[in-house]
Amino acid sequence: MGFSTFNPLQSRFVLEGLHRKDINILSAWPTSAGKTVVAELVTEDSISKGKKAIYACPLKSLAEEKVRRFRKLFPERKLEIFTGDYRGIENRAEKAASAEIAVVTTELLDSASRRAELSQALIASAGVVIVDEAHIIATDRGPAVESALVKVTETNRDMRLVLLSATVGNPENVAQWLSGLNGKTTVVLKSSWRPVAAEWHVIDISDNSDTYFNRGKDVVRSAAWKIAELVSEDPEAQVLAFVWTKSQGIVLGRELQRMGVSSLFHNASLELGERLDFEEKFDKKGVRVLISTTTLAWGKNTCARHVVILGDKRGPERVAPWDVLQAGGRAGRTGLAPKGDVWWFTFDPSYASSVMKKPPRVESLLKDPRNLAFALVGEFPYRGSASLQKLRAWFTRTFAGKICRRETAESILVEALKILRNTAGAITDNLCLTRVGRAAKLFYLDPCEAKALEIAIAGSARHIPDLVQKIRSDHAPALVILMARVAGMRNIYVPKKEIESIDRECPTLKRKILPYVGLGLVRDYAHYAVVIFSLKWLEDMRNYLYTKAGKRPYPHYRARDFVWDIDRIGSAAEFLAKEMGLKELGETLSDASITIKYGAPPEASDLLKIKGIGAVRAVELLNAGIRTRAELERAIGSSDLQPIPGATSSILSGLCSSS
Repeated sequence: MGFSTFNPLQSRFVLEGLHRKDINILSAWPTSAGKTVVAELVTEDSISKGKKAIYACPLKSLAEEKVRRFRKLFPERKLEIFTGDYRGIENRAEKAASAEIAVVTTELLDSASRRAELSQALIASAGVVIVDEAHIIATDRGPAVESALVKVTETNRDMRLVLLSATVGNPENVAQWLSGLNGKTTVVLKSSWRPVAAEWHVIDISDNSDTYFNRGKDVVRSAAWKIAELVSEDPEAQVLAFVWTKSQGIVLGRELQRMGVSSLFHNASLELGERLDFEEKFDKKGVRVLISTTTLAWGKNTCARHVVILGDKRGPERVAPWDVLQAGGRAGRTGLAPKGDVWWFTFDPSYASSVMKKPPRVESLLKDPRNLAFALVGEFPYRGSASLQKLRAWFTRTFAGKICRRETAESILVEALKILRNTAGAITDNLCLTRVGRAAKLFYLDPCEAKALEIAIAGSARHIPDLVQKIRSDHAPALVILMARVAGMRNIYVPKKEIESIDRECPTLKRKILPYVGLGLVRDYAHYAVVIFSLKWLEDMRNYLYTKAGKRPYPHYRARDFVWDIDRIGSAAEFLAKEMGLKELGETLSDASITIKYGAPPEASDLLKIKGIGAVRAVELLNAGIRTRAELERAIGSSDLQPIPGATSSILSGLCSSS
């Protein structure tokens, strides 16, 4: 495991043999107290008994880190990682069936529990499900965790449940819920002991500024001075600075540079290789200051002597206690930093005091009817009518159903059903799924988003008679406008100044979008923002692919989730279009969504479906005159690769070997 002795908490866990017992475990030890060892020992026990171990993480980056760790611990075991990439679902089921250890994102676990084939392959033969950062139940991604745990224990009641979190204020309530799911005793591992002490310093800067704009400047300036002071006082000390927005991180980096302090900025807009490179440089003390968004706060092992936290708001919204506590938990760690200090610059000391007094309670977001509607649609049979009694029984097994009074639970359930029937049009009066409901269930879409997609497809087909031809010739902007309708529903806050700024920067894109605004296909500012930033990225990406000049572009954060999610949205759009009698449009939408995902030109769609071909290879093949799978097969089958103009033999040889 990389260390010679267990710490006191781990020792007690091992000596009592809790990893071997048929029990659930809720580990509420503080950050750096060694909760990961609990998960690793339980994983070893499960696979040694011939059963799968499923490890669920809230973030893809954290899942990737766990995969690297497990491969070192269990080099002889079959390990697979499953994230939200939708395509290849059939192959995914095969991999799930053969895996001994499966590392998944929490949303993927929920999605898998709703699909019979994947549920049978992944969940039915598992001995344990481990949920890391389990306080995610109280965040906007929590409903997926609740729904998943209810479903997996219905599929496999013998499975153990292990939840890990340093910030659960009501572990006894959570433990009671877990025991109700599978009938096993749940042991709560609770302690305030931390192997490396961390001291919190709350710095009140509420009197420093009189306007919202000045507050942003003041927190960056104050934090920069503190960071400069810390690194000058202690030549060995390293500082992790947590920011709540990407723009704040960029400004802090510039301010530090002005002061003569070098830093790196770790954020989700970097590619995986760049993020890992930054982490390695910081871990090996190649850089003293690492600025980060929450990408490093949730469960990553990166830590520092000092942690600086900038403010208590993300835009107009207050930062959740979980994010602050997770960030502060990076201060000090056994063998890496002998002591930890957290410096929190805040405009609201009373809020800071409430966060620090005790960990916040984990509450269920399924008490919100809109969230419940999303989870509930997965409980409807694909064909046929649902049973109200079974829906009610399912809800009572959730954490929300466990803590609500019966009358309250019934009221929430009724409101959720009304949303499904009246707002989303996902179910009929006799509790059958409509095509919108089936799309939501199949492709893990919010039913209201699925309805928005159906409306957009119908409106686009009606207002643009040559829609298929427009998408095939150039999927920007027609396709992006249609598909981004889903992403635009997610209550993205977009300041008017930001829209005006990008309009001035990209007048050509604005002119392309304006006709669609006139047709009523661009819904609002949020939808418009996703569209224009997606189009800007596609334009930049195509220029890069054809010129190879400069650094590879990355989607703006307003478009990033849409681009990453386009597989699922494209598949749902194809399904809905075919159900609406628009088969040709559906196939075109699905093909074109692949090219959005990669930022490739429309004509590359056929090549991108081939294993081993990404955007760069696809464009190289296009330049060589190869546009389809058949043309590529003929080229690979030829004895002499040289006659293909513009293509190097190494490209085709690589494809030969991979195929």
